[in-house]
Amino acid sequence: MMESRKMVAFTIGIIFTAVCLRGPIASVGSLVSFIESDLAVSKAYIGLITTMPLLVFSASSLFIPKIAWHMGHTRTLFFGMFLFCIGCFVRSSGGYFVMLTGTLLLGIGISTGNVLLPAVIKKNMPHRIGLITGLYLCFQNISAAVGAGFSYPVAKMEQFGWRSVLGIWVIPGILACLIWLMLINKSTGVEVNKIHTKVKLLWKSKLAWAITMVMGLQSVNYYCVTAWLPSILKASNMSFEIAGYIASFFQIFAIPALFVAPYMIAHTKNKILPATVSGFLYLAGAIILMSTSNTALILIGLFFLASGGGASFAWVVAIIAVVSEDPNEASRMSGMAQSIGYLMAAIAPTLAGMLFDLTGSWMSVLMMVTLMSACIVIVSILADRILKSSQTIQSSN
Repeated sequence: MMESRKMVAFTIGIIFTAVCLRGPIASVGSLVSFIESDLAVSKAYIGLITTMPLLVFSASSLFIPKIAWHMGHTRTLFFGMFLFCIGCFVRSSGGYFVMLTGTLLLGIGISTGNVLLPAVIKKNMPHRIGLITGLYLCFQNISAAVGAGFSYPVAKMEQFGWRSVLGIWVIPGILACLIWLMLINKSTGVEVNKIHTKVKLLWKSKLAWAITMVMGLQSVNYYCVTAWLPSILKASNMSFEIAGYIASFFQIFAIPALFVAPYMIAHTKNKILPATVSGFLYLAGAIILMSTSNTALILIGLFFLASGGGASFAWVVAIIAVVSEDPNEASRMSGMAQSIGYLMAAIAPTLAGMLFDLTGSWMSVLMMVTLMSACIVIVSILADRILKSSQTIQSSN
C-alpha cells in the first residue's frame, strides 16, 4: 500500500513539474505586445527575454546532473522547482532587468525538470517508462497550448493583465515543490571518481551523440516553426488572429505522438522507428506548407509537423530512460542531449529570420526545416545500426 502511494505521489510530482516546463515560456510569445508597451523596450530587448531560457537550458543542463549526483534527484528537483517559483514571482513583478533576472531563475528551474525527469522515471518507475513518459510529455504540451492560446485573451481582461498571466504559473510550481519535498530521501550515495570516468566515456559514445543530434535537429525545427508559424501562415493570406489560434493548436496536434512514441519504445523491439517516422512526418508537413495556401491542407501539414516534433522529442526522452544503465547515467545523457540541443534551438529562430531577410520568403525557412528533417531520418538510421551492433552506452562504460 505504501509503495503504491509513493508511485502515485511520484506521478503527481512529475505531472505538476511537466506543466511548468513549457507553459511559462509559451506564454511570453503571446504577451509580447503588452510587455513591449508597458516596459517601453524595443523588440530586440524582448527578443532577449524569449531567447534567454534556451541559453539557460543549454548552459545549466551540463551542471544539473553533477548537482543531482551529490544531492539526489528528488532533492535537486525540489530546489529546481523552488527556483522556478522565485523566478515566476520576480519575472512578473518589476521592470525589464527584474524580468530578465526572473527569467534566468525560472530557466534554471525548468532545466532541472527537463534534465532530471527521465532519471526519476528510470529510477522509480522502470516498468512504466513508456506510460509515465508519455503522460508527462502530454501535460507538458497541454500547458504550452494553454500558454500560447489563452495568455493574450486573459491578459486583455482588466482584472488580470500580463503580469498576472505570467505569475499564475507559480501555482503548479508550488504544488510540485510540495510533492518533491514530501518525497526527498536521504540517499545520495555515488562514487564521484567513477562518475567522472563515466562522463568522459559518455561524450565518446556514438549512441549518446546520435541521441544528442536528434534532440538538436528536432529542437531547430520545433523552435523555428513555433517562433515564425504565425508569420508563415499570414504569408498564406491568413489573418494574424486566426494564424495565432492555429499556432496554439500546433501544440495540441503533437499530443497523440507524444503519448504513443514512448509506449512504442518501451514495449517494442524496434527502438528507432518513432525517430525515423518523425523525420518523414516533418518532411511531409514542410512540403505541404511549401506547396499550398489552402487552410484545410495547411492544417494537415501542421498536424504532420507537430506529430513529427512530438515523436522525435518523445523518442529522445524515452530512449534515454530505456538504454541508460542507471538513473545517474540517464541524467548525464539527458544533460548532454539538452545542452547541445537547446544551444542549437537558441540559434535557430535567429537563423530563420536571417534567411527570410536574405530571401524575402518563408520558403527558405521551410526548406531549412526540410533539410533538418532529412537529417533526423539519417541520424536515426545510424542510431539503429549502433544499437544493433550492441555499441550501447552500457558496453562503452
